[in-house]
Amino acid sequence: MINPRDLIRLAVVKTNPVWPFSKINRQPYYYTLRQVAIFCEQYPEIRSVYARHSLAGNDWEPGLSDIDLTVLIENFSTYEAEFRFLQAFWESLRELQRRLPIPFEINMLPASSLNIWTRFSIRGYEARGWKLLAGKDIDRNGYDANNRPVLHDAVNFALINYTYHFLPRFYNRKFQSAIALRELQRIASKILRYGCQYQDLDYSRARESLYAASKSRMLATLLHQLEAALTSSAFEQHPLPHAADREFAILYSDNAPTMANAGMDGNLWSDIKTDLKYVFRGSGNTFIVLRNGLTVDEIEKIVEKISRSAFADKQQPLIFTNAMLPFIFRVKIPAAYANLRWSREIIWGEDPLENQMPPAAEVVAESYLRKLELALTLPQGEYLFRSRPFAEKHKKHLKKMSQSLLLEKLYHEKNILFPYRNLMLESAAIHYPNEFKQLDVLLRRSVITRLDIENNQEWFTFIKSLADEAMNRMTQSGKS
Repeated sequence: MINPRDLIRLAVVKTNPVWPFSKINRQPYYYTLRQVAIFCEQYPEIRSVYARHSLAGNDWEPGLSDIDLTVLIENFSTYEAEFRFLQAFWESLRELQRRLPIPFEINMLPASSLNIWTRFSIRGYEARGWKLLAGKDIDRNGYDANNRPVLHDAVNFALINYTYHFLPRFYNRKFQSAIALRELQRIASKILRYGCQYQDLDYSRARESLYAASKSRMLATLLHQLEAALTSSAFEQHPLPHAADREFAILYSDNAPTMANAGMDGNLWSDIKTDLKYVFRGSGNTFIVLRNGLTVDEIEKIVEKISRSAFADKQQPLIFTNAMLPFIFRVKIPAAYANLRWSREIIWGEDPLENQMPPAAEVVAESYLRKLELALTLPQGEYLFRSRPFAEKHKKHLKKMSQSLLLEKLYHEKNILFPYRNLMLESAAIHYPNEFKQLDVLLRRSVITRLDIENNQEWFTFIKSLADEAMNRMTQSGKS
């Protein structure tokens, strides 16, 4: 049964094209933005407030689009003073959120960190297009488009949304309501936009077709368009990097792979085997890789077959085409290539790594440094200023982000880089035993059933100090 909130959202979405609702439906968003801006202007510690993502432009849709904001704050003389400010800010903000019609999310970081934060990913590149809501406009051009192909980061972001946002909703059988389908269409539209627009591919017709498509048709359209993007002339001009450095490449070849043949659903694979390239497991996922050159209709039939199977219910596989696999391994998830070198299970077809080049050292380094996007905002985020105890997932997030900061420290201070994260962590633990000991103490002390402000302040000081050190190193270092 659809809940009341989704009924309202569905009504808004359906009336968006109709005047006067095309104007009326936007007013709650404008009101929310104004009230947040007025709220932030009360704090002299806040330097700037920006709207980002869709609300920074004109292509947002009431009822579906989120309100995403970035708040930049001044530097504080002490960590204690910053913690007190953030504690008061988040407590007051929660009260404001209860009174406003549209929920919103705030990403907060020191203004001095912004140049570092914008170095990474397409979101850093697009920061120059944020819309100032309050405070002083400052430079947001840390992304160096001259030395890195923007289209790689754009397609990477498209694949991140496909893997972590589209596919989980696609497989979720509870995700069937009309508003849920429109939400899936919105995500699919974003994937197409990032997959195509930065190489001047016309995706308008494919985008329009999404709004009359079933879930399987949407998935088929995405695979077809992403394959076209990755085989376009733009990618010929910006080839994918690979481990040409023998000293780094040998780190992969020294690991003797463990391969095994996994159990197969013969009926499923035999029906679609002519269109399959590989099916394999590894790196915590199951991959179904289709051959190149299939039409949208052909892909849709395969997706329908897979989605109705017990295999999909159990495995929720990642579905790609063969043209997408080099990008997955050499740009998006270089750790997946490294982990599959160590262990993989072949379910159908040949060994998927047999003809795959290993990721380049700079891409592996980038995959570690990219975590700084989240790590630099973590100390100021609501995680450490919650009005309720940590959940286990929050502890895991704090641990992962703390480790990311320590891996950055290892890379920049010691010039150590491994394609395997566990080796990086082992090396970091050897070089920085005190930090790892402190992290372990904080994790054991953070009881998920008890709210402990003093413990939260210790977390803040620990992560904030690591983040400040990382920002200083990144500012001084030529590595990016």
